[in-house]
Amino acid sequence: TRYWRDWSSDVCSSDLEYTLVLNVSRAEASVLMGVLGIAIGVGCGVEGYVSGRDIEPRLIPVGAVGLTVFFFLLAFVPPSLAGGEGSTRIALSNVSWFILGAGFFAGVYIVPLQSLLQGLSPDSQRGQYLGTANAISFGFMTLAAVFYWLVRDLFGDQPQKIFYLCSLLMGLGAGFFIWKLSGIRSHLKSIEMERTDLNDGLSSNEVGSA
Repeated sequence: TRYWRDWSSDVCSSDLEYTLVLNVSRAEASVLMGVLGIAIGVGCGVEGYVSGRDIEPRLIPVGAVGLTVFFFLLAFVPPSLAGGEGSTRIALSNVSWFILGAGFFAGVYIVPLQSLLQGLSPDSQRGQYLGTANAISFGFMTLAAVFYWLVRDLFGDQPQKIFYLCSLLMGLGAGFFIWKLSGIRSHLKSIEMERTDLNDGLSSNEVGSA
């Protein structure tokens, strides 16, 4: 599901030409990137607080469903600016609020997913697993950029409509993860038990040696 996230979110990135969608300058449109960054940070912080010291796979579909909903809203609801002047009308626009929601759920989604990837990796091969996962992730980012370039003309002067595709991809990813969730939980518990038994055995040996 990580790669579904990379594909869907990167298809929808590269400012999405909100200078065209909202008829604003690039400087004004950059406010949306600031909103996105803050939202992701808050989502990560909330997820970390809720999870504590545990890995919570159940939060991954929560984040995925939230992303699916807000991607859909970004495509479905006509973009409109708020009242006021300058950056304020961008920051308070409906687009900004939808991006805020999408960013928050992106944070909720990615933290347990990354934690799960580390938790399920064998101790002796964790670096290889994480390196391979990151390489695949950046590969999907590259494919998404090429795909966006190929399909851009289909959306004319409404490039935000590509969020329909993003919503579909995230929905498929969420459905797949929910389908696999029970198996992932049991596998994670078995790994944690093995590591606990190993640590207990090492502690006993140290005590015996002393």
